[in-house]
Amino acid sequence: MADTNQKLNQLLNTIKQKPSNFIIGLIVLVILVISIILAIPKNTQDTTNVNKKSALTKIKELFSGKKEEDIVEPNIYVVKEGDHLWKISEDAYGSGYNAYDISKANNLNDANLIEVGQELILPEVEPKEPTVIGDNPEEVAENVVPSQYTVIAGDHLWGIAQKVYGNPYKWLDISIANNLINPSVIEVGQVLTLP
Repeated sequence: MADTNQKLNQLLNTIKQKPSNFIIGLIVLVILVISIILAIPKNTQDTTNVNKKSALTKIKELFSGKKEEDIVEPNIYVVKEGDHLWKISEDAYGSGYNAYDISKANNLNDANLIEVGQELILPEVEPKEPTVIGDNPEEVAENVVPSQYTVIAGDHLWGIAQKVYGNPYKWLDISIANNLINPSVIEVGQVLTLP
């Protein structure tokens, strides 16, 4: 009995000295218990209809609130010869302006550098202003670039040029058209003329 009390006192002293280790261990224990509970079929008599899901899948469902069948896999596009983000965006969304969304979803440092065979995630976003008209996707609408752009929080000329033209290098044209002394300084609410 004295030996048990001595071990219990040692355990309590260890917990007092290193509470973070105790908390981490407790979290691991809770996850393990949840995994075991989720792995046990609810109806042990009828094991033929038990949906065989991994414990990890069940934990994901538990914490996300979504069932495995409700989780939508992202659309993947494989780059072909002659592709560029504007064309891919027009094919996927009917608007080349969504090229910026594709670039952002794939963390592309340079939207102009995509390679044949590269897999791109096509994010679920609202299509922007259409740049394709009619039933023929090759028939591109003329003058679809808006004449003005209102600056929002987080904007910079590079990003605006990417959103509007699908080419971030057009930032210089926007700067020149607006006689910006310092192209790095634009303000929220400022209305820029788009050339």
